[in-house]
Amino acid sequence: MNPARQENIQQENCLDVKEIDCEFLPLIHDILKRVEKDPSDASSKNKESIEVGNKIQELNRKLEKAKEQVRVLRGIDLNPEEQKLQLTALKNQLALKKELIQKYKSFATVTNFLEAQKTGSGGGVAGITVNGGSGAGSGASLNGSGNATTAQAADSEN
Repeated sequence: MNPARQENIQQENCLDVKEIDCEFLPLIHDILKRVEKDPSDASSKNKESIEVGNKIQELNRKLEKAKEQVRVLRGIDLNPEEQKLQLTALKNQLALKKELIQKYKSFATVTNFLEAQKTGSGGGVAGITVNGGSGAGSGASLNGSGNATTAQAADSEN
């Protein structure tokens, strides 16, 4: 299986941190509240004991589910160095995209953009091209999916 396909499958199975259900405090509060109640008669104690046991089992299930969700978090399989490298690459990609956005915002109309293309600037920013446009410089470009690539990587794919 190629790495890109494998990465897509992993991303489909991955959760985001915001999707993890980690609301444990209400359950813990209920358990403590019921334990603190100390009913005087035996039948009430038995009933409270059963209810506390059920709440504890519910808390255990919720904890196990949270553990499973944490195991499939995106990036959890990367070590800290790999995470830092990935973060740096994403920050660089973001900076390139912001630079492109600013470049295209500076064109007041489509006519200005077309004029810039005709004069030979190529629509690129500091050697950055979009979708194979021409530009001078480092050879970095953004492909159709918005991912930064280098001219060498593009040549090796062709």
